[in-house]
Amino acid sequence: MHEWVAAANGQALVLLGAGASAPSLPVSGELTDLVIESMNERLYGHPGYLGRAWVAARERLRGTSNIEEFYSSLADVEHQDRDTTRFWVGEWVPLPEALPSDGDGVSGRRAFGFLAHMVQNSVMTILALRTEAADKSYLYPLVTADLRGIVTLNYDLMVEKAAAEAGRPYTTGAEEWNGGIQWFADEPREDVLPVLKLHGSLNWRETRVVVGAPLPVVGFEEVGGNGLGAGKRIARIDEPAIFGLSGKMSPYDPYPALRSEFDRMLEDVELLVVVGFSFWDAHVTAPIRRWLALDTRRRIIIVDPYFDTVTTPIRVLVDALCQRCTIQGNPTLAVGLGIDRLRVLAVTAAEGLDTLFAP
Repeated sequence: MHEWVAAANGQALVLLGAGASAPSLPVSGELTDLVIESMNERLYGHPGYLGRAWVAARERLRGTSNIEEFYSSLADVEHQDRDTTRFWVGEWVPLPEALPSDGDGVSGRRAFGFLAHMVQNSVMTILALRTEAADKSYLYPLVTADLRGIVTLNYDLMVEKAAAEAGRPYTTGAEEWNGGIQWFADEPREDVLPVLKLHGSLNWRETRVVVGAPLPVVGFEEVGGNGLGAGKRIARIDEPAIFGLSGKMSPYDPYPALRSEFDRMLEDVELLVVVGFSFWDAHVTAPIRRWLALDTRRRIIIVDPYFDTVTTPIRVLVDALCQRCTIQGNPTLAVGLGIDRLRVLAVTAAEGLDTLFAP
């Protein structure tokens, strides 16, 4: 166990980005390739407009490896008339022409919104099925550790499945949320691991009425199994999740409550462990920077085999807090100031979790 984790005495918080699932699940370019393959199969031989729209989109977005950028490039076509960059664009790329023989009832920009929804659905399906078959044992040291909680930006069920396999009780708070600004309606029992899914989850369904008419608030139920089934109260299969490059500061339920809970959990701890997160999501990075700035006792450990002190968006934090880092071969300001509050483990998630939390 890492010395900082041991010293935290159970008051450490762990933040998981996409890289935390990478040992077992596809990410980045691999996930994009799988989604394109899935979409090709779903729309193979489609006789209507949607099939032609997909072919055009696939060719236009060839080489795009970021699946959220791929999705957003489709979803934003619907909003070109309201996009402020339209004043700088002489002419949008023309969309496929609708034909009288098209029988799918969707065409033009609306069809690209439909394709975006299909892409998101393909992502969730791939992650769900891969999670079922994945080796989750590398997460056992994490889910069995004494922690304030786990915050994950991932939609998959790797953490939940690993906790169940390891015999650790957990709660995501989704089925207990009462519609308010506080996510966990009650403090979990001491032996229960809080798992905060900041961007939603592939197995959440909006089917639980928290408040009825005239101003209804809808809560969630968690679908079991691989997470792809319909809700029991209402047969909904769409998952509430923040997906794409925009909308991550959504004002709509449940996201203000989830963000508020993240801030609250940060305030309870003096150690944050970040695994597989690039720090490019400002709505996550800004609270971390604020948390570090407000108390000099607070420390952070970053696990990332590709961490680059030059290109990282938290270069200022590295310079100010990481005594053991160098930037372009030069020592950081933290060396001269005698500050040692940030450590980087340039190893995989599996290696890092074992180093940090294995007894």
